[in-house]
Amino acid sequence: MAFVFYYLSVFSQQSQVDIKITGKTIYINSRKLIFEKDSILSVLGKPDRIEKKTKSHHITEKNADGENDSSHDRIVEVDDTYFIYDKLGLIFCTANGIYTTEGLTRFIIFFPNKREFDNRKIYDFEPKQKYRGTFEIDNEIVPVDKKILPPGINYKTDSFLLYKRSFGPASIATKIDKIYSFKTLPYIELYLNNGKEGKLSYAVIRRIEEK
Repeated sequence: MAFVFYYLSVFSQQSQVDIKITGKTIYINSRKLIFEKDSILSVLGKPDRIEKKTKSHHITEKNADGENDSSHDRIVEVDDTYFIYDKLGLIFCTANGIYTTEGLTRFIIFFPNKREFDNRKIYDFEPKQKYRGTFEIDNEIVPVDKKILPPGINYKTDSFLLYKRSFGPASIATKIDKIYSFKTLPYIELYLNNGKEGKLSYAVIRRIEEK
């Protein structure tokens, strides 16, 4: 048992890892990652911080006629948990609902390019340092120091092929602020730093179960 704790402690002290997505599988330093707490601890060791964020949900009950009855309104609070690896620039977090506990559903990689779009708050917590390793999708390295959008892609584009996957753009006032994959799991969202440079600011990998 002492060896296990020493092993996890050594992993938690590392300052750089490499992340690769091949098909439906995520690898960190060539080790397969599963969206489960035990798998994350085994691959990365103990997080530097564990934070919780409480969300309030307003619920309106219905009466016998199926109509909303505000006299029975209530507030339900739900906690999300953030496992933060400050030295690595990584976060794993939950996305719990009012009636469900979904567990770990999002894996976020924070890159050095500062997000300048202000249409949405990034997340309630951020790592103290940025991710410095390589990020690879289907054997292609995603660049951090240059624009990631292929030539000719704009806010009117319906879909396009990138890293052997289908992506679509999301935009703000004609400027693309993120691109998102579809058709192939895991779903990947790549957020850009600004409309001019189009560099990678952070990536969100979502766990979505196959039906």
